[in-house]
Amino acid sequence: MYSELTNSDFLCLMIEKAHPRGNPSAEHADLMDEAARRIRKLERLVNDWESAADGAGAATPDELLNFIAACEVS
Repeated sequence: MYSELTNSDFLCLMIEKAHPRGNPSAEHADLMDEAARRIRKLERLVNDWESAADGAGAATPDELLNFIAACEVS
């Protein structure tokens, strides 16, 4: 079920579950908020890598992997 959601929809659902109406401080809300924050951060990194790889001419998945590996080293 969750695998069919986009990351954006999944994050919205997670936040709704963490802060349901009538119970704004659900159990584990702080943990779910942190997970949502980290997912957003990782998604921004991936988008940045993809944009940079496009500019560097990484047209294939292998070229993208090589570009990302080089970014992680530096």
